[in-house]
Amino acid sequence: MKYQTVLQHSQEDCGAVCLATIAKHHGRTFAINRIREIVGTGQQGTTLLGLRRGAETMGFNARQVRVTARLFKQLNKAPLPAIIHWKGDHWVVLYGKKGNKYAIADPAVGLRYVTRKELTSSWTNGMMLLLVPDAIRFEQQPDDHVSGFSRFLKRVLPYRGILGEALLINLVIGVLSLATPFLFQILTDDVLVRGDTQLLTVVAIGVVAINLFSSILQFIQSNLISHFTQRLELGLVLAFGRQILRLPLSYYEARRSGEIVSRLRDIREINQLVSQVVMGLPRQIFT
Repeated sequence: MKYQTVLQHSQEDCGAVCLATIAKHHGRTFAINRIREIVGTGQQGTTLLGLRRGAETMGFNARQVRVTARLFKQLNKAPLPAIIHWKGDHWVVLYGKKGNKYAIADPAVGLRYVTRKELTSSWTNGMMLLLVPDAIRFEQQPDDHVSGFSRFLKRVLPYRGILGEALLINLVIGVLSLATPFLFQILTDDVLVRGDTQLLTVVAIGVVAINLFSSILQFIQSNLISHFTQRLELGLVLAFGRQILRLPLSYYEARRSGEIVSRLRDIREINQLVSQVVMGLPRQIFT
């Protein structure tokens, strides 16, 4: 059995992400922002009542129970996966027992396997939200189209010419890096053994020319990548700014002040990652 996991965007998203995880387990895709609105996620997270009402809106038959020590032994008879309260301030999805451990989808870290001792010590209040998809209401819910990568790819495609030039330069630099050891082999095998000073001059000029040409290509490549990342970052920031200005006041009331700033940092990190991949990946072929 494959356990589905969805990771949270921010700390208060855990409840909404748990619902998204269970919906994904049953073959449906719900956007986290949509679930946040349904369950009423605020700056302090989501309440159990909000999760139950939100789950019912999403087409689940929801029931909250408190698991005692006696019921814990019959846990696998419950309709799992279910949402449980973790360490008093977090929501996770309990999939059930696998071997000697219990499978948990933690929105903060992903899939985890914990012992019974760790489960009981972290699941202190025993609160559990059982969710069973309704045969009619759940199937009538529309799937959300989550296409983050495709939208990012559309922003990259206009710069495919610049990226193509940068990749080509990277390949040329890689080929030139293979030529230097070859020249040094000639230096040791032919020049030093036979004392051919004329060949020594040719090899020295070749090494200098290759290094000089590689330096020029690296300078051109860095300028191309810098231009690409600046234009890409500017486009992402402008699109993000336009989207932020369209959002209602309730969006800001439900989120912490630093969350929007962190999204801008994410854009910068994405640009750095793209530039590192473009500059480093082709060169790995020659190492």
